[in-house]
Amino acid sequence: MTSSDMEKHQGDLDPELLAKGIIDEESEIPYVHVPITFPNIYGICKHCNRSNSFMNWCLPCISKRFRQRHEDKKWTSGNKIIDEYIVNVQENAGRPSEVVEWIPYERMINIRFFEEEMYIANWMDGYIVEWDYENNNWKRNGIGVEVLLKKIDESCVCAKFPGDLLHKIKTQFQLDTWDIIIKSYGITRDPYTGTYFMVMH
Repeated sequence: MTSSDMEKHQGDLDPELLAKGIIDEESEIPYVHVPITFPNIYGICKHCNRSNSFMNWCLPCISKRFRQRHEDKKWTSGNKIIDEYIVNVQENAGRPSEVVEWIPYERMINIRFFEEEMYIANWMDGYIVEWDYENNNWKRNGIGVEVLLKKIDESCVCAKFPGDLLHKIKTQFQLDTWDIIIKSYGITRDPYTGTYFMVMH
């Protein structure tokens, strides 16, 4: 395509669409950017008839269950900042691998020193894979899975520096969203020392 052809070609294009970036002015043939979506790729939720965001994972229904369990006082970290962060992540988890949980420390067994500020343990419950509609509870895999307990800096946990705590936790979990580095399952707290740990695979 010559320069004059290009000018003629661009003159035929809708300037409003060009400005919005919907049409690419450098292409020989104008095209429209259409976002690719896969409606129903993971099936339809049998309870609300909306598209699942993952296999057996309906985000609106799952979000409601996570919120309800927290409101029913099924768990608490003892730290309002951590509770709010966990609930927020849970309500927006589009797949099981994005779930962050509050994990009671007593569900950890065989705890042993690994290196500075880190321990290895076995998590008795394992991680969430989907909701069990028959038993009205979570289905889990990895019963007794070996996990790494990484200490969260105590200065971040105190009420004076809530932003530091959130930044530290968010950074870790954002890195783990696609299991690129280390999968993070949640947060726990040693009731004897008051120390918070991130629980990672």
